[in-house]
Amino acid sequence: SCNQEDLEGAGFGSGQAANIIKERARLLAEPLPEHLLAASLGISKLGRGASKKLLATYDLADIANLTPEQIASVDGFGTTSAQLIHQQMASKRATFQCLLAQGFNLQAAPQINSAAGPLKGLRIMFTGKMAQGSRSDMQQRAIALGAAGTPSTISSKVDLLVLGENVGAVKVNKANQQGIKMLSEQDYLARYDAKV
Repeated sequence: SCNQEDLEGAGFGSGQAANIIKERARLLAEPLPEHLLAASLGISKLGRGASKKLLATYDLADIANLTPEQIASVDGFGTTSAQLIHQQMASKRATFQCLLAQGFNLQAAPQINSAAGPLKGLRIMFTGKMAQGSRSDMQQRAIALGAAGTPSTISSKVDLLVLGENVGAVKVNKANQQGIKMLSEQDYLARYDAKV
C-alpha cells in the first residue's frame, strides 16, 4: 500500500498525495459498486453501463477470464466488442487482480434471473419519489427480476413506467402519447415484486 512519501516520490505533490490517500480510505470504507471497479480499468466498450450488464450475468472475479464467446452471449455485446474487451482485459489482468486485492467494500451487481424473472425482457423506468427505496435500488432489483433495462428517459424503448410520488404531468402526458403502460409504485410491487 502506498503512503504519502511513496506517492510524492512517484511525482505527486504533497496535496495530491494526501487526496489520493484520503480517497483510497473512503473507498475502502464506503460501498463501491462492482461495475464501477470494472469500468475503472479503462477498457474500450466496457464502461459503466456495459460493466453493469456484464456483471449482471458473471461474477466480478471471473470477468478477467471470460472468452469472447461468453462476453458476446450477454445481451448488448456483439462479437467485435467482445473480442476487443477480451484482448484488452488480457493486458489489464495484473491491474485487475491488484484492484481486487485492495479490500474495497464491493457492492455486487444484481444477478439476472432471466429464466424465471417476472420482469423478463421488460424495460422499466422509475420516476418520482419511491417509498420503498431509491430509484437506483428499484432499478437494481428490477434487473435482478429479469428486466432487460432501466431507461432514464421516456421513449419508445420503455415498456413500463413506475410512478412514485410527485411525478410531473408533462412526464405522464408524454408516456400516454408514447402508449407506455404505467403503474403506481404500490401496484408495481404487488404485481412484480411481492417480496416487499
